[in-house]
Amino acid sequence: MNSWFPRPKTAQAIFSAGVSQEKMPPAAQIFEMMNAADAVEWRNRVGVTELENGATKTTTRLLCSGNLVFKTHTDLVSANSDSLIEKLYEWDTREQLYKLWHPQKFRFVYFANDKYWLCSATPLMKTVSEVHHWEARSRWWVEMLRIALRSLQIHDVMPDLNPANFGFTAERDVLCYLDDDLIPDAGIGSMAVAIVRRIAAEPPVVPAQWHQFGRDLNRNLRPYFHKDDEWELLVTGVAQQLVGAENREKHEALIRGMENLAFQPQKSAAKRDRSAKICVFGDVHANLPALDAVLKAASALGATHYLFLGDAVGYGPHPRECVQRLGNLPNLLAVQGNHDYWVGTGDWQRADESSRMLAAWSREMLQANETSWLLKLPPELAYKNWLARHGAPTNPDFLFGFVNETNSSENLAAIAGRGFATGFFGHTHLPMVCRLRGGEALVLKSDDVEIFRDGDTLLINPGAVGQPRDGDPRAAFAIWDRATESLHFQRVEYPVNQTIADLRKLNLPEIISHPLIARLEQG
Repeated sequence: MNSWFPRPKTAQAIFSAGVSQEKMPPAAQIFEMMNAADAVEWRNRVGVTELENGATKTTTRLLCSGNLVFKTHTDLVSANSDSLIEKLYEWDTREQLYKLWHPQKFRFVYFANDKYWLCSATPLMKTVSEVHHWEARSRWWVEMLRIALRSLQIHDVMPDLNPANFGFTAERDVLCYLDDDLIPDAGIGSMAVAIVRRIAAEPPVVPAQWHQFGRDLNRNLRPYFHKDDEWELLVTGVAQQLVGAENREKHEALIRGMENLAFQPQKSAAKRDRSAKICVFGDVHANLPALDAVLKAASALGATHYLFLGDAVGYGPHPRECVQRLGNLPNLLAVQGNHDYWVGTGDWQRADESSRMLAAWSREMLQANETSWLLKLPPELAYKNWLARHGAPTNPDFLFGFVNETNSSENLAAIAGRGFATGFFGHTHLPMVCRLRGGEALVLKSDDVEIFRDGDTLLINPGAVGQPRDGDPRAAFAIWDRATESLHFQRVEYPVNQTIADLRKLNLPEIISHPLIARLEQG
């Protein structure tokens, strides 16, 4: 008799290919798990009428065994394996591109019931719909929407915003998409519908809580919108959704929360004192002696505010200490760097070997609240006439892309086209000023520069604190004097031998440690 979830009869009936093959445990282990006596068929999660409880598709088959959930579909079968292997490659490529799913998810093809089946296996996760505490559940909703927004902005597709479609593991406090389907041609209106749909699904939640949820959306999503009118488009979309009379007060509270300038504390930190001096710095890369030297020197120069351009971690031996030091700085504005993203999410597929190894180690060193700090850093800060991000303005991922002499004109044009006079960036580890004046783009020496001069568009990199790459091993930063709207580049010596000694204690392979140490010594 055939089981509801089809099982292979032998380990030889299981095979994979490509990226999935690299992730998949031995076929014998998969066979044992799928046929284990304690494996549970999740029939109650298939063909459900309530979206919160599972999959509405009656063709879905789910099997939980050990720490894996196996998923197949009765309409994804074939008399031969070739077409399914082709589909496997297609989905693997898509998952590597969109990065919505758990990094350990894999797919395979197996033979059962006289057919070939395409199956996925994902680590067992708790779904957002299974979170019952309001504060935790609403936090995950915000993260769902953040993920959807980034996917929409970068790839023009959106995940299905059903809380049953997102999950997380206890040891990996990162949200992952569980479903296979993506929604093409979605837009901000689709997000507005998903936000308001939560109200009817949560009868016990009172208006005050919906108001706070709206503020949380403002604080966590608004930084991803390039212009205020784009954010207003989402707020308007939420306001235009129809709700029943019993939910109108909650709906209005949500809208008020979204309209509040919940992100204003960071904005006011930069604008509170127009005569303030701001320490502009980035690329700390877990180098505590360098960071401490910069903060001490900046304070001596009168800095009371800080603009951090990303990459608190990576490469260096002090990830916890640097995250703690930055997290406790007063009047701090900060953006996320690519290493912050890798360590925060555990998704370092785009990293090179040394970056991957140190990201994995750094992630183990950090406490949950420190990882959370990295994850919550916005990808960009955008104000009236200036913006800050880690990577190049032309890069859609915010975190990558290098600004250099070759591409400076297109990056300057990118920020000018968005209405900004000045952009701050990091990532290259090189102090740099790019200027657009009278249609001509120039790369200037990293000298003192006047900001917000009429007709000028500037891109400014203060250099790297923790791993300079311009031949000068001293830590680099800049002081932005708001009183004169000028910026002054700075260098400061620090005990580099202490950082090198601590790096050697990690016992990294010499092929990785030697270049890192050479960079610290030579700059």
